Amino acid sequence: MMYRLRQYKDVFFILVTIGKYSKALDFARSIAQGSWMKYSEIKDRVMKDNSLNDRNKSLLIQRINGIKQVDDKMVNSNSRYSTFFSDINLPHPPSTVEAEKVAQV
Repeated sequence: MMYRLRQYKDVFFILVTIGKYSKALDFARSIAQGSWMKYSEIKDRVMKDNSLNDRNKSLLIQRINGIKQVDDKMVNSNSRYSTFFSDINLPHPPSTVEAEKVAQV
């Protein structure tokens, strides 16, 4: 129901809350929206989750780090790139003219 209402971030956070991290990441990557969650927050949640074994934790952390690396590279090369993590630092804030152009597209 929330998906049909386009409450994508709510669906994402529910999946994270119930410990379905991989499904949450897959879901978020399939939706063209940016700034899903803070990098440090999802990394901490995975590390503190006692229901995951060490192998699963390390695989999830590798995947999260991979998404962050892509964010870092894309942010520096494409000013219109919408980051996955909300705490990725933009090299320069878009000007109001650029923001208006993006809004029109």
